[in-house]
Amino acid sequence: MINLITRTNGDPFATEGNAKCARTWKGLTHTHEVIQHGGGWVLREKQSGAEQDGSAVTLQPGDYIATEGLSEDDYHTVARAFMAAGADENEYDKDDIMPDRWDLFGWNGDDGLAHWDSPNSFEGSPRQLTLTQILSATNAGNNTTEPKTEAAPMHLADQLEAALSALEKAQSEVDRLQAEYRVAYPKIHGEVVPSEDMSDPSNWRAGDVVKAIGYGADITMGREYTITGFDSDEDPVIVDDSGDEEPRYPDNFRFVRRP
Repeated sequence: MINLITRTNGDPFATEGNAKCARTWKGLTHTHEVIQHGGGWVLREKQSGAEQDGSAVTLQPGDYIATEGLSEDDYHTVARAFMAAGADENEYDKDDIMPDRWDLFGWNGDDGLAHWDSPNSFEGSPRQLTLTQILSATNAGNNTTEPKTEAAPMHLADQLEAALSALEKAQSEVDRLQAEYRVAYPKIHGEVVPSEDMSDPSNWRAGDVVKAIGYGADITMGREYTITGFDSDEDPVIVDDSGDEEPRYPDNFRFVRRP
């Protein structure tokens, strides 16, 4: 099954440009394609030649897997498969949980197992594989050819669905309270309280202050940034922690105030 990557709320991206921006930010330019789906745009994992013709692969240096959607058990199973094929442990520790700051995990040449954000960081010939390909690889070891059980993934799926539902209800309440606040306090301490729905990035303007709620290069979670403008895809441009003006994926920010 090919995984589709959407916005954090499960909806497709509104425009092709937004989907491409997300693909670049996640470091998936070489491994995912942008397609129309569900009334918008999503990222779909590109199929390797081996996956298309159904043949089993042989794990080799440069092979990696995307960690998004990967369960804790699957992460350790993938590591065991790579080590059975000859990879050294290196950054992997069987007693540690899966790191959440890296997008990719795989065999980094002679260095062994490693976590990266960019496919080009893997030594050898970078090749993205699916979980099924890794578990059924010819040199993955006998103990990794069959998934343990379907119970754990289904349980995680139920938890995720419940969390998304709670998030949607909470966001609805926030939007309601924000609307009442704007009506009751049109101007407070010299700050303009916009009448638009500021949860919609299309209503943001240059000069608005936003807070980082997602991770990104040269971006600090929880820090406030000022929008200096917008690029051709209508993505906000901010001055990042390195002092560079760069367009950023709007879903990684939340509106704070309009000075």
